[in-house]
Amino acid sequence: MSSPSSRSRDEQHCREVPAKDAANAVHLHDLEAVRRRIHLAELVLDAFTVTQVTSSIQTTVISNEQMTEEVPDEVLDVILASALVIPERTFEAWRLPHTFSGTPRSTVADLLLVSKRWHDIGKPWLYESAIVRTREQMDALAIAVAKDHKNGRKLGWYMRRLRIDSGYADPAFLFLRHTPKIVSLFLGFDISIDDQTQRLMRALRTINPCRLYMDSMKGLSTDIGYRSSSGLLANAVAGALPYWTHLTRMDTSPEFIWLVALVPPLRELKSLSTVSMSNHSAMHRTAHDVIEALIANPSVKTIQIRDGARWLAWKGPRPDYDKSKIYLGEGKRADFPQVDLHPPSFPLPQLPDKLWKLILKHATARSRVAANDHVNATRCAIILVNKHFYGLGLEFLYARPFFVSERAVDGFLVRVTASAPLAALVEDLDLDGLPLTGQKFLCAPLIGLRRVTRALKVFPTLLEYVTDREILLLTFLEQGLSRQDILTQSAFSPFVHLRRLALYGGSGSSTDEPRPDILSNLERLALYDPGPGLVDVFSSLHLSSLREFEFERGSAPLMVDFLTRHGDKLHRLNIDLGSGTYADDVPVFDFCPNATTLHLNTSTPPSAIPFMNQSKPHPCLRLLVFPKVAVQSRSDMPPGIEQWNDFIISLTQMRHKLLALEEIRTLAAFEWPLHQDEYQRAMSCAAHIAYDLHKIGIHLSDAGGTRWARFDPIKREEYQSYQARASASRSRVQTVPLPVINVVAGFGLVPPHA
Repeated sequence: MSSPSSRSRDEQHCREVPAKDAANAVHLHDLEAVRRRIHLAELVLDAFTVTQVTSSIQTTVISNEQMTEEVPDEVLDVILASALVIPERTFEAWRLPHTFSGTPRSTVADLLLVSKRWHDIGKPWLYESAIVRTREQMDALAIAVAKDHKNGRKLGWYMRRLRIDSGYADPAFLFLRHTPKIVSLFLGFDISIDDQTQRLMRALRTINPCRLYMDSMKGLSTDIGYRSSSGLLANAVAGALPYWTHLTRMDTSPEFIWLVALVPPLRELKSLSTVSMSNHSAMHRTAHDVIEALIANPSVKTIQIRDGARWLAWKGPRPDYDKSKIYLGEGKRADFPQVDLHPPSFPLPQLPDKLWKLILKHATARSRVAANDHVNATRCAIILVNKHFYGLGLEFLYARPFFVSERAVDGFLVRVTASAPLAALVEDLDLDGLPLTGQKFLCAPLIGLRRVTRALKVFPTLLEYVTDREILLLTFLEQGLSRQDILTQSAFSPFVHLRRLALYGGSGSSTDEPRPDILSNLERLALYDPGPGLVDVFSSLHLSSLREFEFERGSAPLMVDFLTRHGDKLHRLNIDLGSGTYADDVPVFDFCPNATTLHLNTSTPPSAIPFMNQSKPHPCLRLLVFPKVAVQSRSDMPPGIEQWNDFIISLTQMRHKLLALEEIRTLAAFEWPLHQDEYQRAMSCAAHIAYDLHKIGIHLSDAGGTRWARFDPIKREEYQSYQARASASRSRVQTVPLPVINVVAGFGLVPPHA
């Protein structure tokens, strides 16, 4: 079985079903995989039908019902197993923040409703594996596995894989007692204070798995105390480990932390042969003890550090481990290279200039990881090795300069202004994110420029260095202009390759000869605070490739002529709502009948969608995006739940005008509830937002497009009762006696009591 680290965490597309149905409470599936399996079943059925028709030389058409019942039990068993068993990739995938509330629910168990025969053959496969995320699911599962199936066996006899993300409860003891054949156990350690682990140690001792997965996610509390929720679970697992005589492999998630209680048993596990973890798990807090404990266990043959590059780059103190058991990466043995800080000098190889240029381009590539002066110093040092390197590599330093301070920007502008050859090398000028005292200006022959942002003004002075009919390479131009910057259509004639244009300010004039065919490749246009005549400059152009337009809410009356001419081309509208109060009497959406996406630039949910009241029902608008509206973890943080409620009420009232709207997406921070109790206590106001939107047929999604998929109703009046229950649970946990597993000097293990 391959390591779960070899699969992207983004590939976890599980499907969860309601807990009230015991069969549905345990299975989550990848929808595409289910479709492929159903297609396979159809192919098998088709093949069987052809065989039957050929052998009997019948000309009648066999109905679907007859086909399903004429399939031999052996074939039907294979089909149902393929459709009902949870895929290995889904079972092993480490959790993501959206796993609990962003996992769509499955209906694959409905296959068992086809007939009693399908039900009897498929039910064992339905219970081959289970994923539990709520206490209600654990309750339903405990009842289901205790039921008889046939031959005197309980349904729990068929279970081989169990995954508990959260939802630890007392029924787990009854459940595990009826599932003695479990070989793979997945335990989530990011649990709520309401999860019950008091009897879990005894429950875990009733099984004997071969493989154990332990999962924890980034950003949660790393409290490793015995009385924390995770600490109590760790003690329960530690107390069960000596009883798991078949355990051969352990895997931990990238952010997992080895709690202290888990370390001592590792020395004594006689069947354990492989442990796979990340560098974070290996080196965090108690990690030195973990590695030493595993090395001390003679049965352990492989200690895998999946992200080996980080292990090798570790600069902190680390014992000199025995390297015979440590493997780095996905299966390669650690070589632990010895770094010589003073390597001997040797002549450079004789390579063609073309190859050296490729090497230097890679070596001087602008780093987006570390923003400090050392990065630029290293880039400069590379080309200063000799004159040959300097001649070949200078263009790469100036093509995409890397700035870490305003002083560095000023020095660069002085050098480029004074040297036309250096100016011709510049391709990308990105000053976004730098703390500048004001807008910078550059007047130089930037004939190779491809991209420039608003913080550095190069236009329209750049046109002074452009000869007639000369074509510039610019594809991205974002500029802040003054009212004195008067533009005409001919000013854009050199920008044949321009795809995105954003102008903040500026004015326009129609004094020169009309040039309607310019900017034929422009795909996105943004006009903020346009001066007199500027919008008219673009209105009369053809703009055959234009698909996106961005403007301010207050300037909508100035955009009427432009939208009348070009609105039917637009697929996306970006409207900056600003902070003022406007009449919104322009039917903007009537001019853009083909727009499918609307971006509203605002930091809080608006009281209503602007311009919608004056517009007719829109047939195509499917996606509404808030680039700056965050969904925080507490309902009292701005934007609060009240602002969202006002927006949803307004949206409900105008739903008849937005019949195609199916999704609202926020690109800012989106904090998902990680388990059932965060959801119930409304730790994330997203639960209420998503539920209210769901009632009017609209999905809520995060920046990655993951849609909210859990809609358990929660009333806001119940906040206090949930919080009171959580407080009582916290007090209860604090009074629970310490688990029997205790850490003593030398990592000794106190023998567990029965």
